[in-house]
Amino acid sequence: MMPPETAKLGASPSDHYPDIPPVIVDKWQVIVDTLAELARVPAGLIMRISGDNLEVMISSHTPGNPYHPGESECFINSGLYCETVIKRRKELIVPNALKDKRWKNNPDVTRDMISYLGLPILWPDQTPFGTICILDNAGNHFTNVYRRLIQQFRDIVENHLQLIYTDSERQRFFTLQQESQEAALRLSEERLRSLQAELECASRLSSMGALAGSIIHEINQPLTAINASAEACLRWLGGNTPNVAEAREAASRIFQFGQRASETVTGLRALARQEPARMAELDIHGAIHEVLGLFEKERVRYGVAFVAKLQPDARHVVGDRVQLQQILLNLIRNGLEALAETSDRKRRIQVFTHRTEAGELRVSVEDNGCGIKPSQMKKLFEPLCSTKADGMGMGLSICHSIIETHGGRLWAEPCSPHGTAFHFTLLETREGSVPG
Repeated sequence: MMPPETAKLGASPSDHYPDIPPVIVDKWQVIVDTLAELARVPAGLIMRISGDNLEVMISSHTPGNPYHPGESECFINSGLYCETVIKRRKELIVPNALKDKRWKNNPDVTRDMISYLGLPILWPDQTPFGTICILDNAGNHFTNVYRRLIQQFRDIVENHLQLIYTDSERQRFFTLQQESQEAALRLSEERLRSLQAELECASRLSSMGALAGSIIHEINQPLTAINASAEACLRWLGGNTPNVAEAREAASRIFQFGQRASETVTGLRALARQEPARMAELDIHGAIHEVLGLFEKERVRYGVAFVAKLQPDARHVVGDRVQLQQILLNLIRNGLEALAETSDRKRRIQVFTHRTEAGELRVSVEDNGCGIKPSQMKKLFEPLCSTKADGMGMGLSICHSIIETHGGRLWAEPCSPHGTAFHFTLLETREGSVPG
C-alpha cells in the first residue's frame, strides 16, 4: 500500500488549484533561461506534478538541454532527483551522481545529467506544486551564490502562485457574495495578473557572482513587501466578515511593489548588457517626491523626518527615470538604516537640489545618522564593499555605474556634526529642450 505522503504527492493538482495564466508561464520561461545562463549549465527546469507523473512544465532555451516541455514520467519510486526534493521538501545538491550509488538507477543519468541543484515549489497551503532545478552534464558542486540565486527565483515563483491562489479565492468570494461588484473584481484581477517582475538574461557584468548579488540585493525589498501585502490580502478576505476595502488596498500595494521589482530587474538587465539608458527629459522633483512616498511607512516606524529642499527653477534633467529613482531608493534606504540605532537626536533625512556653477543639477541626500568611517569612504562604491554587517556591497556600486552612464558623478562626504551626505550630478536642461 502506498504511504500517505506518497499518495498525496500523486494527487492531481488541477482538481483543487487554478491554472497558471500564460503571462505567468512566459515570466517563468525568463526565470529558467536566466538561471541556466548564469549557472552556465545545459538545463534549467520548472517541473510540475500532474497526477502520478512529473511533467516538464518549463525548460530553458540553452544549448545541450535534453528536456522538452510536456515530457513526463511516473515519478513515484522513479529514482528521479526531483522525486527526492518533493518528498523531503528541501534543497537537494548532487555534485556527481556517477560517484554516488544512490543515483545509479536515476533516469536523468541516462541523459548524461549527472549533477543537480533543486528546490521544492509549494502552493500557499504547502501542497507540493513541483520543483525548480538546474542540471549539468559534468561534476558541479554549485557554490553558495547559485544556491542563493535559485532560492530567490523559487521565492518569485511561489509569490506568483500565492497571487494566483489569492486571486482565485477572491473570485469565488465575490461571485457568491457580491455579484454587483463584478466589474471592480475584473479590474483587480488584471492588476494582480500584471504583477510580474521581468527577469531577462544578463551576462556582461564583470563576474557572474556580482550579477547574482545585484539581483538579490535589489529585488529583496519589493519581494518582502509583496509577501506582506499578499498575506494581508488573504487575512482580510479570510475573516468571518471579509473586509473587501482593505483587501483591495493590499492588492494595490502588491501591484505597486511588483512594478517596482519589474522596473528594477529591467534596469539591472540593461546595465548588465551595457545597453544605453532610456534618456528623456524628466522632472527630478517629481521623481524625488514619488520615492519619498514609497518610504512613508518606514519613515513613521523609525520616527524620521523627511525634508525636501528643492530649488524651484532647477528641476528638469535628462536621464532614465527608473534608474535615477533606483539611486534615490538606495540612498534613502541607506539613510534610514544609518538612523535605525540613533536615539540621542531627532532623526532626519534631507534631499536637496541645486544648480552648480558648471550648469549641472546636483542632487544631495543627507542623514544625521551614525556616519561612515573614513577608512570605508575610499572603497564605498566598489562591488562587494559594504558598511553593514549583513550587506552585500552592491547597492552603491550599481548607483555609481548608473550615474556614470548618465555622464555625471556620485560621491559621499561626512556631515557635521553627524551623518553622511551623498551627492550626484545630472545634465540639466530647460523644459521641452532635450539636447540631441
